[in-house]
Amino acid sequence: MSEGVYRTDMAQFIFDKYVERAKKDVQVYPCHTNRASSIGHPCSRFLVLSRVAWDKVAPYDWGLQLIFREGNNQEKAIIRDLEEAGFNVIEQQRAFMMKDLNISGHIDGKILLDGYAYPFDAKSMSPFVFGSVKTMDDMLHHKYVHLRKYPAQIMTYLLLDEKETGLFILKNKTNGMIRPVQVFLDYQYMDGILKKVEIVNQHVTAGTLPEHHPDRSICEDCNFAHICLPDKGSGVHFQEAGSVIELVDEFIALKKDLETADVKTKTKRIDEIKDLLKTITEDKPLTAVGEYLIFGKWVERSGKKHWQIEIK
Repeated sequence: MSEGVYRTDMAQFIFDKYVERAKKDVQVYPCHTNRASSIGHPCSRFLVLSRVAWDKVAPYDWGLQLIFREGNNQEKAIIRDLEEAGFNVIEQQRAFMMKDLNISGHIDGKILLDGYAYPFDAKSMSPFVFGSVKTMDDMLHHKYVHLRKYPAQIMTYLLLDEKETGLFILKNKTNGMIRPVQVFLDYQYMDGILKKVEIVNQHVTAGTLPEHHPDRSICEDCNFAHICLPDKGSGVHFQEAGSVIELVDEFIALKKDLETADVKTKTKRIDEIKDLLKTITEDKPLTAVGEYLIFGKWVERSGKKHWQIEIK
């Protein structure tokens, strides 16, 4: 067998092809329905913009796409692990539609046990967030807006499937630990959610927007802040994705906690997070992530340029 001709730049070639593949996944899709995964968002204005201005959503780069893709891979792994643990998982990725309110979505699956099919959603999380979510109530009142959306998503499934109870299967991305959280259908909570969706539909039909949400802190985690609050446009890059805010919060918490045990593991995680944030903020001198600022600049070391960041 011929040895062929080897490449001297093979490492760089593999990296470039990997990035090229990630860039292909960076896409914005039309949204003509109220997505079950979003209707728990506290801001009706956000939900209307998601319908009528989906093509104006804040762009994101390939580094963030890698984070999203890793989350999808982790959630598939949860289902695989459940099956390997002996559970019968049925109706995976089954689509559904609540026609009267134009709500659409899909379910990750159902766990069939003793004749009862438990609808479930699989969610992967950073260790920092995983430790803060032990009950559905923790999600409903979490400081991260994207976590507050989870209960409405699973309860919509329960309502449509006429089930009283379902599950979240949460997973720690770092060590693989899972935390099942049982959810019971709260009719009063869902009544509020469905009334909000009715208001969203009315605004979409009329071509109007609801008032701004009174809690402006949620605007820092919004993909439409650049058009909803145009005064934010000051040359600063706003990184709106909740997963990035989680990373920065975890980074800050770990840095503060380095005096405690397990320094080696924490230092390794700090370096991993910093590498991810470098990728996401590359070529952006100043990026706002939640309440933090990431300053970036190119520095030259050993004849090569490196992107350096500082988080404040």
